[in-house]
Amino acid sequence: MDEQTYRAERDSLVLEIGGSPRPSRRPENCDSVFQFNDTVGTMRKLIPIIIAGVLALTLVATSSGAAMAERGVVALKVSGCDYYLIYTNSGYVLVEGYGGHDPWKGEAVAGAFNSYGMKTVFFGSGAGRIYIEEYWLSADAAVEQLSDKCS
Repeated sequence: MDEQTYRAERDSLVLEIGGSPRPSRRPENCDSVFQFNDTVGTMRKLIPIIIAGVLALTLVATSSGAAMAERGVVALKVSGCDYYLIYTNSGYVLVEGYGGHDPWKGEAVAGAFNSYGMKTVFFGSGAGRIYIEEYWLSADAAVEQLSDKCS
């Protein structure tokens, strides 16, 4: 027996008993309930995708070298020379000063020291522009390169 025949027989039986036939379709206000359930189901499927996207963006943002600041200390500065050394946790950095604050030995400095090029750095008492010549140097290599630049 197919569904249409079943409903016709059910409705005729209900009419014989004296009742009214049940509607053959859902009431109009039920559609919103089913649509809501569909939306919730879709959202449940999307939540893992959204979380994975947020985690991926966070990973990209934190692994970008340009976005990360590193702290260091001016380790050696030769009087009359624009070059000086900054000591960081990653090693020594050979830089050339390009204006702004003129640092002194022992002064704290913060900036992106893990790539070559022109950078803005921040000292304890002001900001300055530097050009990074070399980074991740050992102490011996750093002193040798500084003496070559300042002689």
